[in-house]
Amino acid sequence: MICDNVSSHKTDVVQTFLANHTNVSMHYTPTPTYSSWFNQVENWFARVQRDVITRGIFNSTKDLDKH
Repeated sequence: MICDNVSSHKTDVVQTFLANHTNVSMHYTPTPTYSSWFNQVENWFARVQRDVITRGIFNSTKDLDKH
């Protein structure tokens, strides 16, 4: 997972989860928590989810790619 440096990503609950799921690793961005480029990427994925994926029915990856 790629995360910004917000403290909620470093809580005991998260550390426990990571200890129990060794196939998951956290990668923190070296920029401050208010990093605008990272927020813009999150916004872009949210928009794709909301405007394209949620409203469609896709039978394959190729079908999704057409949209």
